[in-house]
Amino acid sequence: FDSTGMAKNEIIVTYSGFDLQHNLGVNQISVKEIDSSNFSSITNTGTRVITEYSLVSFSGDSATVSGEKSRQTIYVDSSDNRGNPTHETILSEGWIVDALNPTGHFSFSGAQDITTLSNEINRFDQATHSVIKNYSSATANIDHSITPGVFQTLEDTYYTNYDKFGNILTSNTHTYTDLGKTVLKDYKEIENSYLNDTTAKRGIIDTSTVKRWIDDTDKTDSSSKWIDKTIIHTNTYDLEGRALNQTQDIYTFDKMSSTPSLKLSFENIIDLSGYTNRGDAGKECITSYRVPDTGLVDKILLDYKVMTNRTYDASHNIVNQMVVTYSTPTSDLTTPLDVQEIRSSNFDS
Repeated sequence: FDSTGMAKNEIIVTYSGFDLQHNLGVNQISVKEIDSSNFSSITNTGTRVITEYSLVSFSGDSATVSGEKSRQTIYVDSSDNRGNPTHETILSEGWIVDALNPTGHFSFSGAQDITTLSNEINRFDQATHSVIKNYSSATANIDHSITPGVFQTLEDTYYTNYDKFGNILTSNTHTYTDLGKTVLKDYKEIENSYLNDTTAKRGIIDTSTVKRWIDDTDKTDSSSKWIDKTIIHTNTYDLEGRALNQTQDIYTFDKMSSTPSLKLSFENIIDLSGYTNRGDAGKECITSYRVPDTGLVDKILLDYKVMTNRTYDASHNIVNQMVVTYSTPTSDLTTPLDVQEIRSSNFDS
């Protein structure tokens, strides 16, 4: 600990369950070690390194970690009065094993430079505006700072409305391909709503609408600026407020029509089950349709997918998944169209 009482090193273990009788966590999900030895609690600046491991063993008050999985280096060079970063650079890396490094090494997965001005942080410590620069490489320096490498995109985002629980209700993002913000890649608006306080506390969205255009000069349904619009609506919930059935409608711009306009083109019906107490669905069944000009009444069945989500990480990313595709929901389950085993790792920020 430093002189202000801030821990210079912490190990945090996340479990999916709790043994009340013995006051112990059960079913370990992740182990994170937070190294703040180069971070100042006086100025709220410096470097923190967060490393995720697969195993931990305890002996009294000490812990031993092993099995590296990922690492995030966060360099903060300015903060507001409450310690909220106003400028930080984040380097994300994943642990991989390859022919050159058979024992494993950390490999680059993402880098971001984030600016949030102090007058754009509200009294609940929530950003109302931020600028995020994404890079395809970065270097951690000897002085513990981070130097970004090759620039990719800049995201200029306004968070225009929050609910009482801190969920973002509306936001908009201009994404540029240059630092001067002169070449716009796309413009996006997101609007979220929640059924009630129970689902809002869990962060389970009732309806989410994502709209994308190539620019923001014309956002009418007849505008050729459209990329797409996606609406996800939760139709039924379980007693814990978790989604059991959802509809995803995808609208695209029909430029070949005699009256070009945005039209419903695809629909997915999603059934979820087998939830853990952390809100991760163990199974997803997705029925996919194409929607013709005559509308949903004549929608065309494309396929039926059964996704078994075996393992999630602490950030709710799916790590271990099987996807089985059938021609219809009533197909013989022993004769799928194809079967995929998917292992995912090295997630970026």
